[in-house]
Amino acid sequence: MRGGHVQREGFSLIEVMVALVMLTLGVLAMAASTGYITTQIKIAELRTERMAAVHQAAETLRASDYDALSSICDTASYAMGPFSVQCSASTAGDLTTVQLVSSGPSYVSGSWQTSWPDTFQITIAEP
Repeated sequence: MRGGHVQREGFSLIEVMVALVMLTLGVLAMAASTGYITTQIKIAELRTERMAAVHQAAETLRASDYDALSSICDTASYAMGPFSVQCSASTAGDLTTVQLVSSGPSYVSGSWQTSWPDTFQITIAEP
């Protein structure tokens, strides 16, 4: 002891309490974000599956006989996983515009939908 002052080492109770509150807030923020992250991962998986189904249908149509596209779209339905894809075709000159409508699960406006349509369009040129 020098001059009546006692030297203390370590942390005060206030410092420990502040550190615990900060640690608790950090852990709670991480726990709250896991639900959001899980939802975003599921949404990304569904988007990937939807695009794979549409891509498969588009490639099948591109490989088909050009003159038969309209009749193929009238009768064909493509399925991949939980998604189905229907098409309709319209020809103008030497181009055929094909509209692909995929239906399947989706996350829309904050809620899960079991069957949500999404439309894509491709143009196929006459060879």
